[in-house]
Amino acid sequence: MTLPEKISADYTLRPSELSSVLTVLVEARQPTIVTGPPGSAKSQIAQQVAAATNRQYVDVRALLLDPVDLRGIPWRDAGDRTRWAPPAFLPPNVAYRTMLR
Repeated sequence: MTLPEKISADYTLRPSELSSVLTVLVEARQPTIVTGPPGSAKSQIAQQVAAATNRQYVDVRALLLDPVDLRGIPWRDAGDRTRWAPPAFLPPNVAYRTMLR
């Protein structure tokens, strides 16, 4: 399979093609949203790609979360400034913690 130069929002992939494309996007650290009908193997393929690329798979269903759920809860630091404690279900990431400060 050859990869297109640009995959737009209306580009449709068969489940057999999704694994290859998702692997390229993960390796390129490209944020990706995979949509499709229930039961079309989206999560299973993402889990397989994560395992194949030695990455942790974290299933976050944004539809079920409030924006505050991703930001975390506020706390006051020693300088009397508000900081955010990210939720434990997200993997630890220095860039993410820095972004929230």
